[in-house]
Amino acid sequence: MNKEHQKTICQLCEEYLQYLQRQSYSQGFIRTRKQDLKHLCAYAEQYNISFYSAEICSEYIETIITDTSKKTKSVKNRHICCANALLEYLSFGITIGRKSRRFYTYTGEVGEYIKQYLEYRMKEKGLKQSTLTSDYLYLERLNIFLTEHGYDVIVKLDATTIMKFTSHCTKYTASTMYSMLASLRRFLSYLCEIKVTATDFSYIIPKTNYKKNAHLPSVYEKEEVMCLLNSVDRGSPMGRRDYAILMLATRLGLRASDISRLKFSHISWEKKLISINQHKTGKYVQLHLLPDVGDAIIDYMKHGRPESDSPFIFLRTQAPHTALNEGSIYNIAKRYFYLAGIKNIDKRKHGSHALRHSLASRLLEMKMPATVIMDALGHESIESTRAYLRIDMESLKQCALKVPPLPAKLYEGGVHNE
Repeated sequence: MNKEHQKTICQLCEEYLQYLQRQSYSQGFIRTRKQDLKHLCAYAEQYNISFYSAEICSEYIETIITDTSKKTKSVKNRHICCANALLEYLSFGITIGRKSRRFYTYTGEVGEYIKQYLEYRMKEKGLKQSTLTSDYLYLERLNIFLTEHGYDVIVKLDATTIMKFTSHCTKYTASTMYSMLASLRRFLSYLCEIKVTATDFSYIIPKTNYKKNAHLPSVYEKEEVMCLLNSVDRGSPMGRRDYAILMLATRLGLRASDISRLKFSHISWEKKLISINQHKTGKYVQLHLLPDVGDAIIDYMKHGRPESDSPFIFLRTQAPHTALNEGSIYNIAKRYFYLAGIKNIDKRKHGSHALRHSLASRLLEMKMPATVIMDALGHESIESTRAYLRIDMESLKQCALKVPPLPAKLYEGGVHNE
């Protein structure tokens, strides 16, 4: 574009804010976006930049990433999101309002090996990036710790250094420490495998007493689930949407990740089937579209869903009308747990996954075989399903052994009488 007819950055920002107003974005969002644009304009003024472009956007984001000030990562991610949205508006005249992804930073030689390791886990092991979220986070913490303590190259890595980091991990919860040490163990083993380190330091990583799945899954009785569903105001667009979401969670046991990604193309109304590739496992599953679940979805589509060309079924009620994310599904369930006035929810998990556990519990009570429950919940292996067997209290009671009476002489002059 000829720069004589191109808008300056300030003009572009003002036009973009007007666009947000026309699209009915909330005033709070617009105020925050205005602050981020002010930061971008200050950068442009500092470097005498008059016009915005993809190159300027990249350079600006690079300065945010490498900024060593005390600015929080959430603020940095907000600035990055704003810069990308402005470029999108410049290029297409619209924005789709997507959420910026969590950004992880790795520096120095150690950081390069971490990035190489993560690529290896995805390409060679066939793992999805979402599966490696813990590795991304915990290895970033390792990178920061080593850099702050002067261990910026692999050659400096030794047993003492590693033990210092593991001691640093003790401030976290038992489950977090368990996961963090597991990530560290895998990374150190990888360094030895590719012969970057002569010693496999993974063997010095201490074991923890934490037992995965040690706690029973949180479940809710059928009456409590009905109370939850009845607490939804189905007279409003939001209520119709939320009710359909809760029906998918309670009646079909869908995960939040699959509900948020559910598309119209996944539903066969003629065959009464929902067919999806599960986001977590990648496994293809077909679920029967129960009449009450189908009715709830249709009611939302006809009377609650905003006008949109989005292929996703469940959208935000306010602009921008984009697809809900997993966190939104969790928060929707959490809100109705409180609205329903269900007792003791502070002592139990009360998100959308608890509804999945509750469905498994009801199937167990109906004496459904584990293989049937595995198919219904879309588990990849029977081992995943067996974790739910612990919540079948009635069946467990039947396995209890009778305690034989003790001989009377044990009570005579023994420790019981002291």
